[in-house]
Amino acid sequence: MIIITLGEVLSCSGLGAFAVASATALHDASDSVRGELGGLTSFVARAALPHIRSVHAVSLLAAFAIPAAAHLLTGNVTDMCGGHPEFTDAFRAACGASPECSFRYVFDQGSRCAPHERL
Repeated sequence: MIIITLGEVLSCSGLGAFAVASATALHDASDSVRGELGGLTSFVARAALPHIRSVHAVSLLAAFAIPAAAHLLTGNVTDMCGGHPEFTDAFRAACGASPECSFRYVFDQGSRCAPHERL
């Protein structure tokens, strides 16, 4: 999940000009990106206003599953906690119990919240 303010995030999977030309805009913090394990997915963040001179990431969460566990990724696997994305407790438990599923906090400057603090 990616959250951005005053700008946009684009994603593309694969290499080369064709992949970049077919980049998809992520419009909401709940948008997801699908790709292949071992494949490259790139993200480009850009400011929407010319006076903004820097862009920085706050959070990037990733979840992976092979086909036998793909059903774990079909529902909503994230929620918000203190303005930061977080994997749901149910997803973390189900994915953590499956050897075919894995999740990572790729980049996160937020804090972990207790279940009662989730929005």
